[in-house]
Amino acid sequence: MEAMALSADPNFPKALDSPLDYDAKSLKVRVEWGKTLKKRKFTPRSEAFAAGYLEIAEEALAVDDDDELSDSEKLNLKEKVFRLDQFLQRNEDLWYIPTPAMQKLADQAALLTKLELYGRYGDYMNIELAQVRDATRKLEELKKYKPIFANYWTSIQTKIESEEGVVESEKTMENQSTIVAVRACAKALNIPEEHLLETIKHYANRNERFHSDIERLVSIGKGPPLANKIFGDLKYVQDCLDTATQDREFLTYLKIIVERLRDDWFVFRREGDKEDPEYWELSDKARSLRSGKDEATGAAIAEYKEQLKGISENSFQEVIRQYHGLRLVMSHKRRVRSEAQGYVQEAKRRTGKVEMIQNLHEALMDEPRYRQLMDLTETLDRFGQDYPAH
Repeated sequence: MEAMALSADPNFPKALDSPLDYDAKSLKVRVEWGKTLKKRKFTPRSEAFAAGYLEIAEEALAVDDDDELSDSEKLNLKEKVFRLDQFLQRNEDLWYIPTPAMQKLADQAALLTKLELYGRYGDYMNIELAQVRDATRKLEELKKYKPIFANYWTSIQTKIESEEGVVESEKTMENQSTIVAVRACAKALNIPEEHLLETIKHYANRNERFHSDIERLVSIGKGPPLANKIFGDLKYVQDCLDTATQDREFLTYLKIIVERLRDDWFVFRREGDKEDPEYWELSDKARSLRSGKDEATGAAIAEYKEQLKGISENSFQEVIRQYHGLRLVMSHKRRVRSEAQGYVQEAKRRTGKVEMIQNLHEALMDEPRYRQLMDLTETLDRFGQDYPAH
């Protein structure tokens, strides 16, 4: 058995600059290289890596021209090939395959570095995006995009994600309007397009880096994910306490905080349930956060339905049919947001009830970007109860 390093092979494909650079031609090169490896002898571990590399490269190539898949889905596969290329390029011989625990440690170290750099340079993102917004007010060729950039950056990023989720065969200037606007601004300001898209993405998601999502999970009634998160964190803190020689005072305080949060938001029916998050149930306090939001949403919709009585029956039924169609055929929150926005614009045109329909639009669509599909479809269901599809 020849004990050799794959990375010592002079013919192995070099990593490109970014996953975006991987086109059909470059993927074919990697598939062909992967096939030649099957004819050679390696250590068992190197052989396993080679087989996995070929499988991923073939999958990425197979979907590259598939119009049924979105660009983001294709990019995910290309990113896997990109990472394997990077691994080869480090010129490390493949005597081992990293275990999940090793990968987790490496990922955590990388995340800490990213957070440190983000804390140092994050404010520059705001400066750069302010220049974009300012350009839409001053440059004649960009003024038509001013309404798009008048929104919060979180809303702009949500629209970008929605438009990226549209399959290639269905893309139009209308359902790609935000991305078109970003590209125009990037060109006018001489900023690389991908750089500007990444800046918007990271700036819009900045709160996720430094703020807890615990209360969000409670507010949307996500009991199991919250239970698993708290249980895992509590176990980790206890493990740290068992081995810590310093910072014990802080770790003890942190353990008490997590335990109080657990006991505040969950109830345990039997002795021993605290040791298994599968049996944790949301407490009345946690449920009240969810029900309070539901009551507010219901009251808002009742108010808007009362206002909508003045719209002619034919026009209104058309709006209802549009929303019911949306409810039935859309299965992704990004597409829900994009399609519903188009329906509301059409409703404005047909009915002339601009302010009234806009209020309804805001009630349904102006949600935090992390709002799940179920929350929106529940709202649509309530809206449609008194106005069934015809």
